[in-house]
Amino acid sequence: MPMRRPFLILAILFVAGPAVAVGPTDGFGSAGITHDIVEGVAPLTIPTTTERAAASLSTKQDGTKLRATVMPLEFFPTLDYFNVWSEWRLTAQADTSTNLTRVATSFGYNPFNRRGSRAQDVFKAVVAQKNCGQYPPVSPQMKQCNDEVMPEYVKELNSSWRPQLTLGVAFDFFPGGQTQDKNDPTKLLSSEWWGGPHLQFTAANRPIERLSLELGLEYKHTRPSGDAATVMANYYSGSLTISGIVIPFLPDAAAERAKNESYISEGYLPGIALGASFQGFVCTSAAASCDKTRTKGGSVTPFVDVRVNPKLQLRFSIPVSWYDANANGAQVGPVLSVAGGFSGG
Repeated sequence: MPMRRPFLILAILFVAGPAVAVGPTDGFGSAGITHDIVEGVAPLTIPTTTERAAASLSTKQDGTKLRATVMPLEFFPTLDYFNVWSEWRLTAQADTSTNLTRVATSFGYNPFNRRGSRAQDVFKAVVAQKNCGQYPPVSPQMKQCNDEVMPEYVKELNSSWRPQLTLGVAFDFFPGGQTQDKNDPTKLLSSEWWGGPHLQFTAANRPIERLSLELGLEYKHTRPSGDAATVMANYYSGSLTISGIVIPFLPDAAAERAKNESYISEGYLPGIALGASFQGFVCTSAAASCDKTRTKGGSVTPFVDVRVNPKLQLRFSIPVSWYDANANGAQVGPVLSVAGGFSGG
């Protein structure tokens, strides 16, 4: 079976914006269009869940990929928050390995956003439950009770079976112009500039604070490259990612969590997490039209996350994928992703 040489991916991420929780992913996962399922490799590290604008740079053996994302309405904090509309995102991506440019937009419902109606209901419920007013003013009991409100609120807000839903579309483009005919160097052929559309849906939730689940579905009608005479093909794909923190770096005690700024302001829970991503795809067009003639395939990608804080996150994963093509095979390659970011109030 043909094997792919192990490769290294380094993703450097910069995040700017106020501490506004916009997803349940602890910096790893997808909150919108963030990855291409078809190749069967787990998505790269993406922006943390507290961004209003972000960018990532990744490199591997065959090229470099740059991605930038912005949530336009987050730059206007005085605007009222509305489900779906306020979760509007714009994304642009460039890949030097394929000369691909991708632009995307997405909308969604996010029950974990602190500006949403669920956050307000959770906060009111925690305040009522704690009932700090029963203690004398300026007493040690009153202070302790007040200190426990925010940690309890963050924990309750970030724990829900109610999913974050995102629906998005993306469009691929290649450079136009003419290229030399490989069979006849004296001839020039027109390159294909239109890469095709994508439609993606994701559902992500966190039933308990340390456990996250994510389901992704995608349809795309695309061509593998901008080379002359390449044709479009239909792909259907899906993914399921499960991740859980097994060694938390932050104690459960409310008094300790109240001292952690990243946890209180962003809901960021540091620790070591274990997880796995299961992905699969099928190309329903003729094999000659499919990318690398692969008509179907899948992957299992176990990974380990080291989540120190929003400024430093590492992921090591070993994607194991297989595919059916003119020459069937499998590929294994360790992947290291490094991400960091910052947010300003």
